[in-house]
Amino acid sequence: LPSFTEGFPGALLEAMAEGHVTIGGQTLKLGRFTVLATQNPVEQEGIYRLPAAQIDRFMLKVLVPQPSKGELKAIARRQRFRDSRPKASKVATLADIEYIRRGAEAIPMDEAIEDYILNIVTAAEENSTFKQHIAYFAYTRAVLSMNQAARIHALMIGRAWVSPADVRAVAHLVLRHRIVLNYQAQGNGMTPDQIIERVFELVPIPRRDGRTVVN
Repeated sequence: LPSFTEGFPGALLEAMAEGHVTIGGQTLKLGRFTVLATQNPVEQEGIYRLPAAQIDRFMLKVLVPQPSKGELKAIARRQRFRDSRPKASKVATLADIEYIRRGAEAIPMDEAIEDYILNIVTAAEENSTFKQHIAYFAYTRAVLSMNQAARIHALMIGRAWVSPADVRAVAHLVLRHRIVLNYQAQGNGMTPDQIIERVFELVPIPRRDGRTVVN
């Protein structure tokens, strides 16, 4: 990817969205790939912020906490005894990953769950309580990502259908990097995860005849 993106700022964005790049009028198809990126939570001086359109291409944002004292001790020991450092090993082939992906896509989703996802994604944009705290919300692909992530979560815990619990389990991962708070909200110590928790309180869990749909 680096050779494609040099001098073509939109090439990576095209690759992430379309699975191909265009150079000099020629379209080059890419195989399956995953883009992983890290973000410094301390400061961003001298670093260009990614545009919202590109942030929206990332499916999930995972928060990595600071290491505990025990973990710091283990890190220090590994630095001293280099032979004790953990070594990565292959646990799955591309064929295995493709098989899992197809299995997740095949998991059915009730229309009520589809509407539940839509209501969660749009609540932060439509509700005046939330809008006063949000600078902008890049939610173009949020519904697609949450549909996929909820199916994957159901598959991971061994269920053959998607429940509201699956949606809530992945909502923070899907939405937190798409919600950008304004300066006032940031100054008050508010976080996107707090907005998402309040959305959960606002959006009712789908029910039929008093029972949770596919719980």
